[in-house]
Amino acid sequence: MQLFFPMINREYARNNPKNVNKIITLGTPNYGVETVYSGGENSLCSQFRYENDLECNEMKIGSNFLKTLNSHNRTNVYTISGV
Repeated sequence: MQLFFPMINREYARNNPKNVNKIITLGTPNYGVETVYSGGENSLCSQFRYENDLECNEMKIGSNFLKTLNSHNRTNVYTISGV
């Protein structure tokens, strides 16, 4: 799931702050995705991955991974997004 890759970069930066100056992402769902994308019979995860996949569960809104990731300083994280 390509949405997950920027989260991996943010996790790396959180654990290695001296190695990362800034992160710029494009349309990254920093606070998770709706269940329609990450879980259920017609979700993206069920179409392209296993629904109970670790990455799919960690992309859900309110997951422990996202809570931990978003609880830390995001000063140098920039997301370019559109409506």
